[in-house]
Amino acid sequence: MNLKVASYGVKPKYGLVTYATVPKILIRVSEDKSSDADWVTEKLNEISYEDHKLKAGTNTKRALQAVYSMMSWEGNVPPEGWNRTRHVIILMTDGLHNMGGDPVTVVHEIRDLLDIGRDRKNPREDYLDIYVFGVGPLVNQENINALASKKDKEQHVFKVKDMENLEDVFFQMLDETRTLGLCGMVWEHKKGTDYHKQPWQAKISVTRPSKGHENCMGAVVSEYFVLTAAHCFMVDDQTHSIKVSVGGNKQDLEIEEVLFHPNYNINGKKAEGIPEFYDYDVALIKLKKKLKYGETVRPICLPCTEGTNQALRLPRTTTCQQQMQELLPAKDIKALFVSELSKDGKKVLVRKEVYIKNGEKKASCEKDAQYAPGYDKVKDISEVVTPRFLCTGGVSPYADPNTCKGDSGGPLIIHKRSRFIQVGVISWGVVDVCKDQRRQQQVPAHARDFHVNLFQVLPWLKQKLKDEDLGFL
Repeated sequence: MNLKVASYGVKPKYGLVTYATVPKILIRVSEDKSSDADWVTEKLNEISYEDHKLKAGTNTKRALQAVYSMMSWEGNVPPEGWNRTRHVIILMTDGLHNMGGDPVTVVHEIRDLLDIGRDRKNPREDYLDIYVFGVGPLVNQENINALASKKDKEQHVFKVKDMENLEDVFFQMLDETRTLGLCGMVWEHKKGTDYHKQPWQAKISVTRPSKGHENCMGAVVSEYFVLTAAHCFMVDDQTHSIKVSVGGNKQDLEIEEVLFHPNYNINGKKAEGIPEFYDYDVALIKLKKKLKYGETVRPICLPCTEGTNQALRLPRTTTCQQQMQELLPAKDIKALFVSELSKDGKKVLVRKEVYIKNGEKKASCEKDAQYAPGYDKVKDISEVVTPRFLCTGGVSPYADPNTCKGDSGGPLIIHKRSRFIQVGVISWGVVDVCKDQRRQQQVPAHARDFHVNLFQVLPWLKQKLKDEDLGFL
């Protein structure tokens, strides 16, 4: 729960109290590490039922008094900023308290301390939210209602069957509508659709008279742009023949233009006997109308932007180079791509986990490019696998799933700190393992995929997206 909150780029200070008869303070708000979400999570994992097992009663009042003592200060002079601090108390209880008296009296004391509800003109209700989770089958509804905040159009009381159910309710509780512009966020709710879980994913189809269809994927990177692969398009494709859809909508978006990386030239090495050359295989589709972000349409994070610094919780002074070391260190890096599969007659989006070979396995991964159609006569593999590519696939140490033809242009993603950051664009593969899905043939060890490394095309991205307010470093 706290990791999800931290993924918004905010750093609240946490306090943690467990209780039965006697409260046990595990984290004090005043501790130096109380705003470190990872450390707080470790502490949460140390909670033991044994701490309160033999205690006879439940004294909610004493537990809230422990919270009050953490929020209050010594002497008559309040600390600097006390009146600007917003407080959230999350209480998990069955609502039954059989000792210590009525805990609601402490809620009144906390409100008084924070100067809430006294002045009609400035009631300060925004500065305290008390959420009560009634957990278990024997919840006393009246008692939990009495403890929770009462605010118009806001729910502060939740009844849950068990702790697993609690996580689901927590995602319902978060109002994500205020953070729709944050990149790489997804709605984790159980009832979420494929596009709640992959809100950046775009589907692209190109219709060519007499030549049929080309299907590709892309990623929403801003309100006007979708990033994809250049090879999805041909020189004479008309914009009206290119269809883009996002958020699972059937409605196609109108396209203003397709921008190609100036160094992309698929025929660039034909004279040297290389039929197709995929260096700089990236394109941006500019939309005519601004996208309306919602729970199923949101941007993915791009490298070397302020948004990615925030997503990774890195200091503002972090450089592009430092971001690259964080996301693409010289080793095997866990990543994912999104594929569309047919399931029970319906098309579904599926995340597939792969490893980017960026360490000692990099050279052997790249060498397997020689098995690609038309590349068998290439003497030096660096002729086709330039420094612009990231390599995935193979069977060691894990059998990576391979991309299919329709996955081209989709994002290669690193999932870190509950956020999704795009590091590559799916470009080409050595083996078409998806051609005949019925014959469950053995995928060869040399089935590798190559993705354009976005860190290597940054000047172009920066130039084309300069008006999109992405805060390039």
